[in-house]
Amino acid sequence: MQKLGISLFVIMLCCIIFSCNKEVEEQHSEKFLLLTNHTWLSDSLLANQEEAGGFGQALFAFSGETIFNDDGTGTVGKYVGTWAFLEDETQIRIIADSLPGAVIAFIRELTEQSFKIEAGFLTQTTPPEYLDVRMTFKKK
Repeated sequence: MQKLGISLFVIMLCCIIFSCNKEVEEQHSEKFLLLTNHTWLSDSLLANQEEAGGFGQALFAFSGETIFNDDGTGTVGKYVGTWAFLEDETQIRIIADSLPGAVIAFIRELTEQSFKIEAGFLTQTTPPEYLDVRMTFKKK
């Protein structure tokens, strides 16, 4: 009888441990995991429908690796800051000290291999210029 009690206790303990692990995994959505489980490389950086990611161009600082950490921090090119999903994970907000304000981007695609966003913002130039931006990234 004592062996049966110990066996039941061990089985219950295993069930509790496995269910806790499953709960931790289920806390994050599929989009969250797609975004945070990869390092992304800039593929194209367009401003007003023209390539703008080259040296000296408007989006050059966004080129290179992009990393979204699961704690809400990350990097986009040379920018270091924070990020968060908005609007039922259809938008993403990126805040960095070196940007004039929060960048709110519409997520156009997020798959295992591709991440595409669109945003509009004003440059810090004089006079300020409005840029219609489309950024595409591929998995590193």
